[in-house]
Amino acid sequence: MWVLPANVTVPVEALCYPRPHQDAEACAVIQANSNSSAFHAKFPAGYDLPHEWSCHVPGRNSSTYVPTESCADVQPGGAASYWGGSAARIGGGFTWSDVYPAAHDNGVVVGGTCPTIGIIGRYLQGGGHGAAMHGYGFGSDQVLEFNVVLADDSKVLASPCSSPDLFQALRGGCPRTYGIVTSATVRTYPETPMSALVLQIIPQECSGAAAKDFSLSGVNPAFRRALLINIVSRSWNGLTPYADIKAAQKDVAYHKGKAQLAFAPDTGSYLNEGNFLDPDYLTNQFGAVLPTLEAAKKKYDPTDLCYCPTCVCSQHWAEEADGHLCTV
Repeated sequence: MWVLPANVTVPVEALCYPRPHQDAEACAVIQANSNSSAFHAKFPAGYDLPHEWSCHVPGRNSSTYVPTESCADVQPGGAASYWGGSAARIGGGFTWSDVYPAAHDNGVVVGGTCPTIGIIGRYLQGGGHGAAMHGYGFGSDQVLEFNVVLADDSKVLASPCSSPDLFQALRGGCPRTYGIVTSATVRTYPETPMSALVLQIIPQECSGAAAKDFSLSGVNPAFRRALLINIVSRSWNGLTPYADIKAAQKDVAYHKGKAQLAFAPDTGSYLNEGNFLDPDYLTNQFGAVLPTLEAAKKKYDPTDLCYCPTCVCSQHWAEEADGHLCTV
């Protein structure tokens, strides 16, 4: 059986694309291991699978993270003295299933209900909601500081006292946008019994200590005022023709999404569960905080090295059919 080399220098899923790196034998290995976290840990570089090509990798997207030397080590007392309570320093590549067991004996981390979600990337940098929001706020509100590698290869500490504009942008203002986060230090609290419903009610205000830090939040303010999250989706199996998949995506984005917007205008959307086809994603995902986030993007990544199709400042780029990016 063909085995992928550990020192592969292209994103592993590129071997399934109709490009120079395409390799059918290698792609079969990728398809067979696409749901294996151990497999992805060997090849941490990745990017979203193409939406215009019918390459059948289960899940239709890849894991993207940067491993660090850090461990998900719960540190009593916390590294950020201005908090005064307990905290956990979490490195890259860890999911809630890694952190919750360690946090159980030392406190509880305000996290999500899905154990396979990557923590310091999409969850914390995209807002992060879960059962503990009512008492403590979003996951991003718990962050005390980030360690970040910027596009110019410099390393910075982003906190309320150091690069506060970058700190705000990273706390819910869009992942994969301003730099590579190698670790985050987050508040932890005493373990408290709680329950949640599938219909998740979101408070307009939270009563926890994190409420004091809303001024340094990158989360869309409209999302904090929302009373519920309404998620519309359609599903398909691995044998569904791509034309049918595309039709379902279009239906959700332009028909059902349009109806929701007409019913509840100016209510925004949750960044981490938004629709990549949303024609008005900048307004819906970022709202009134967008100018602040754009200023941070231009300051810390002026050449747009960090990019995704629905990230801050992505409107300045267009994706060609072959995957190349061109300025608009």
